Amino acid sequence: MSRRKNISKVDGKTLQFLDHAYGYKGRHINSYHIKLTIPDYDGWFDWYHTTGTLIANRDGGTSNLGKIKDAKELALKITKHIYGR
Repeated sequence: MSRRKNISKVDGKTLQFLDHAYGYKGRHINSYHIKLTIPDYDGWFDWYHTTGTLIANRDGGTSNLGKIKDAKELALKITKHIYGR
């Protein structure tokens, strides 16, 4: 069984885009995992970009927000999760 590879490669430019365009602070945990913190959110988001999985972490619980293929889609999904729009 093979893992589905994400279309987008996450590098410094991707993290810079998320920071400058949306204010989302990202850091590499390892080669397949990015942790994002958002100023208006008291939890954090884990994006396993090799599979596209996005997880919201808050108050000791987690929510799977689905599969995300690139940084723009990621930012829109997080914004919708936080603000409902």
